[in-house]
Amino acid sequence: MKAIDIFEPVSRVDDLIITQRLATETGRPSDFEGEARVLSELAELLNKSPRVVLQKLSDAILELCRAKSSGITLLETSEDGDVLRWIATSGGFAPMVGGTMPVAASPCGTVIDRDQALMMSEPGRFYPAAQDLRPYINEIILAPFYVSGRPIGTVWGILHEDGDKFDAEDMRLLRSLSRFAGAAYTLADALKQSHDRESALEDKNAQRVVLARELTHRMKNLLSIVQAITAQSLRNARSVEEAQEAVMGRISALGRAQDILTQSDWVDTEIDQVISSILDLHDSRSGRFDVRGDRSVVLSDQQGLGLALALHELATNAIKYGALSNEAGRVTITWRASAGGEFSLDWVEHGGPPVVAPTRTGFGSRLIEKMVAPHFQGNASLHYPPEGARFQLSGRLGNE
Repeated sequence: MKAIDIFEPVSRVDDLIITQRLATETGRPSDFEGEARVLSELAELLNKSPRVVLQKLSDAILELCRAKSSGITLLETSEDGDVLRWIATSGGFAPMVGGTMPVAASPCGTVIDRDQALMMSEPGRFYPAAQDLRPYINEIILAPFYVSGRPIGTVWGILHEDGDKFDAEDMRLLRSLSRFAGAAYTLADALKQSHDRESALEDKNAQRVVLARELTHRMKNLLSIVQAITAQSLRNARSVEEAQEAVMGRISALGRAQDILTQSDWVDTEIDQVISSILDLHDSRSGRFDVRGDRSVVLSDQQGLGLALALHELATNAIKYGALSNEAGRVTITWRASAGGEFSLDWVEHGGPPVVAPTRTGFGSRLIEKMVAPHFQGNASLHYPPEGARFQLSGRLGNE
């Protein structure tokens, strides 16, 4: 181990950054099998015990990235200033869980500020707070993770001994785990909010205890959806990368919808909120969605979740293959509701490249057509005319 009382300080953080080394050195072969196994285990845990999944993700960094210490750091904002909190730690740094550090005093702050994955050598030479950390940090790899497209934290791995080095495969695996971290944090935080609300309701009166129990029941349903999404996405994906993208996108869409439902105590929610929350996930195409309908239409909780997932799948397909895959295409979303509760919604793409119907029915298409309509006691269909894909949903509003 390096003599920790001898530092060669540097005046610029860029003098610590050695990420470029990864492109010039030969690394070990890609461990796709280990990656898929760990992601599958984490996804299963996300369904069963979401509160501990971030700690298990930190443990996975030790295994996959060959780190000696690892962790997850979250950016917290307060009136006294922003700090970074270690919400999960493993290995040599395991006792430091829950600790905080000023943003400017940590490599994690630099990664969030620059919004890019980095590798650094001996960060104690620039960050004074890192000088006092034990075991000593010889090399560190860090990657940001995101919620709603914004970097809110980092995942990281550390080597302590002289001569130990990370390689390009370690960084690839860390970035893979960082994508899971964003989805896991979104769901775990949403679950915490629901349980906090449940506790608050129980403190008020017996009548609301019934609602609190219903909230718990709804959360179990939500986690069952997560399990189904994860299992089907992994089963139908043609690569680990495709599975990651599908799982993270679908869980993010669920998290967005759940946030809205939590705010309304899982009773009902306005359709405009659901649609806006999902389209915001694809805001790089802002201005290309034409949304028309009575924005005060109210959906039940399960209708809100189902519609959110369907719209996410439709938007993802439009960006990859449909109207939003070029610069001219647009999407029109319209809905109608009658005084008697009849409801219909249309998603119509136009202006994109000529549409060719898919040769196989993937999980996304089945989700759109089969898993949404029952919540509306109606029917859903997805068609592929040459001028643009079209989704039609019809049924009734209210509880199933």
